Amino acid sequence: MQLNLSFNSVHSYENNPDSQKVLNERREDFNEQCWLCLKRMLKGERLSYLTAINTGIGDIRRRSKDLIDHKGIPVKREWAYVDGKRQDFKEYYIDQKDIPEVTAKILGQLVIIK
Repeated sequence: MQLNLSFNSVHSYENNPDSQKVLNERREDFNEQCWLCLKRMLKGERLSYLTAINTGIGDIRRRSKDLIDHKGIPVKREWAYVDGKRQDFKEYYIDQKDIPEVTAKILGQLVIIK
């Protein structure tokens, strides 16, 4: 018996043919990036554009939107602060109080393969 997680969380349509072609060609890559974002946020990480791109997530903004729109994950986003000063970028995260519910939702998608 094997557990398999189906995690298709990427949007279906783009607004122009070139972007649609990239989406079709890289859909699996984008799904993997969504999964990576989710795993990190469930561990309590706050991801910025820079921390995400340096670890294989091409666009945290788009992947977060996919998680919100297609999986109903309550990803929060707010301005980052360093030493009390607002930065020119946002951080993306899942609130600590939402983590148990999100985890249960994802576990509910597990499929047993014999």
